[in-house]
Amino acid sequence: MAPIRALFGNAVTMALEGNFMDASELRQVPDNQEVLLGQDSNVSVILEVLQQVEPGTSPDDMDRAVRYHFDSIANDNDATDVHVTWVDVAAGDAPAGKTPQPALLQGTQRVKKFGKPADNDLVHIWVAVWRLPSKKVDLALSLNEPSDADTDAIAQRFRASAGSLRIPAEHRSALTPTTAKKLIENGFEITVERDPQRIFDDAEFEAWPKAPKATPIIGLKELDTPGPDLENTHIQFAHCYKNQEGWVDVLGRFKRGGGKLYDLEFLEDAQGRRVAAFGWHAGFAGAALGLLGLAEQLNGGKLGAQTKFDNEDALLKETSKAVENIRKHRADGKATALVIGALGRCGRGAVSCFERSGMKPEEIVRWDLQETSAKSGPYQEILDVDIFVNCIYLRSKIPNFIDTAFINQAGANRRLGMVVDVSCDTTNPNNPLPVYSINTTFDKPTVDVELAKGVPKMEVISIDHLPTLLPREASEAFSDDLLPSLLQLPFVTGAAGEDALKHTHEEGKGAVWTRAEKLFRKHLADAVAHGA
Repeated sequence: MAPIRALFGNAVTMALEGNFMDASELRQVPDNQEVLLGQDSNVSVILEVLQQVEPGTSPDDMDRAVRYHFDSIANDNDATDVHVTWVDVAAGDAPAGKTPQPALLQGTQRVKKFGKPADNDLVHIWVAVWRLPSKKVDLALSLNEPSDADTDAIAQRFRASAGSLRIPAEHRSALTPTTAKKLIENGFEITVERDPQRIFDDAEFEAWPKAPKATPIIGLKELDTPGPDLENTHIQFAHCYKNQEGWVDVLGRFKRGGGKLYDLEFLEDAQGRRVAAFGWHAGFAGAALGLLGLAEQLNGGKLGAQTKFDNEDALLKETSKAVENIRKHRADGKATALVIGALGRCGRGAVSCFERSGMKPEEIVRWDLQETSAKSGPYQEILDVDIFVNCIYLRSKIPNFIDTAFINQAGANRRLGMVVDVSCDTTNPNNPLPVYSINTTFDKPTVDVELAKGVPKMEVISIDHLPTLLPREASEAFSDDLLPSLLQLPFVTGAAGEDALKHTHEEGKGAVWTRAEKLFRKHLADAVAHGA
């Protein structure tokens, strides 16, 4: 299998066979490009974020687009004898939140090589173009090969690489233009990599060159695996401290590269509270999808692909309709929900969504530690509501909230139709909801619970990046909470001077980062003990 390469700061990933090096190690590369050079061949691969040629995603539109970018390469190369061998254009738009299919082209150009006064060299060129209408950009991939290459084999590898390219359906940003501006005003230099999927346009940030090894890199979700060893300090949600799948490999990359991880999930103040979290918006978005999904289920359908909403009000218009639809299908005219973890950030967000969607206070059951510790699960109360939202922070093994045997035993005598697992401990062996085994996505938001024949349908929503349903509001809230901690980074990086390093255990002078590094070292040692 070809190795997966993370490009544009992990905004794009792609499998690429061969031995390539990053051209930025040799020369300056424009910040809208990723340039890879073959180390044992004359091959070059370029991925560019370019202004959209013209609107439209029909086959004719994409045919014109890929030819335009091919001609642009010819113009840049002062090429002669330009010929298109074939064009392959996929029909139809991609589902919301899914990477679109590229338009592909193979052609030849005669290009004058530097230092060669003789005839121009024949160069084979492959081009792939992905259109991102929401950002009004084209993502263009080009591969150049000399004339003596095995073009059939290269074409096959190029198609595989183009087919593997993924633009994750994640629109949030841990650092927003507002927070970046405040950091710059406080003497920080900020490096922002281009990201065609980010809710904030690149132009809303001040762009800087690629980060040197000593510069901390702040991101959001975990890096794709497999991947290169990690040399920088990374500030992100790594999802590797609770023995999740692949945790040893993730931490092993830091060990081998000499890098450091400050995991945002475990960045805590002196009282052990998280300094910043997306929890409120995760709960809000999860409850919203639960309402939309159950309404579709009661109408005999299934919730389709979802994409981001501009703001909460736009989302609430849809969830309010869903509440009314649920009421119409219930003999008592009620729409009911139970939220476990109701006192935490996630739980408060879920309750807020239900209330603002038109549910009455008495229709929303709020549970927290007091209720779950009063008796052991499974809980009949969960089966007695329309929607169950799990918002707990799982630290250890606890009794199951529900399981398939419990649901099958109830048969048709239950009301529950939709489970929303905001906590999303899918691969955690202690997951108290052992009724599903996969994370769902915005492309396919629900998965059916496998139940006995004749038992009414039940679905689970287990999306691990729920706040991206409201990416702008979620990002602004998170980044604002994170800002005071970011302002303390110079104390632990040495940028504030050697004397500051003596005070990094003090609150307000880097203690938040000192605690995070201590936790990283502990889990790194655990990973080493497990073979990292």
